[in-house]
Amino acid sequence: MKRFILFLLFGLILGCNNNTPYMALSENLELRQQYDIITEDPLFQSILQKSVDIYFNIIKNGDKEKVLLYENFDTFTSESLEQYSKDLGFMDYNNYRTFFDEFNNDLDSLLQKYPNQNLEQKITSEINDGLLTFDEIIFDDGVIFEDGNESGMSCRAAYQNCIASAAAQATVMHLGCAALDLGVISGIACHGAAIVYQISEGNECKGSYDRCQD
Repeated sequence: MKRFILFLLFGLILGCNNNTPYMALSENLELRQQYDIITEDPLFQSILQKSVDIYFNIIKNGDKEKVLLYENFDTFTSESLEQYSKDLGFMDYNNYRTFFDEFNNDLDSLLQKYPNQNLEQKITSEINDGLLTFDEIIFDDGVIFEDGNESGMSCRAAYQNCIASAAAQATVMHLGCAALDLGVISGIACHGAAIVYQISEGNECKGSYDRCQD
């Protein structure tokens, strides 16, 4: 009996001096914060909102036609960066840099949260499988919708679904830019390619909406 009590006390002492149970609990809590459907993760939803905002900021405050013409970023000067930032709807390059530094941090956080997954492929699969949700996304687009009838509402829903899908696909492209420094041209060009894709897809979304209303 005494030997049993000694073994029991020895086990308790080892347990108190060992951080393994605490570490396992911490890891389990972290795992619970991950989502089977990544596009439902609030962190992804926050990034998706930023992607949508990038697009509508260009539409409302920038010049999407000029943005589509940017190709040779290697020849950019400080003046070019200022103009490019304004064409994207930002006040200046500093404003652009502040936004995209935060955006990059969010992208990097998402990559770190799902380190053992092919994030780009999984998100693309979820989009293609119709699993993307955007109920909480704000579409600050300024588009005048013809509401009040079933057709108008369905056209609007289709338009917003299209815009959200384009933003999500652009987010997949932006993920590949997260490790690149925005202080060098490669980082700006990488995000720029995703933005051009999003504008092109957005044009298709608006065209489909207009045809839907006819």
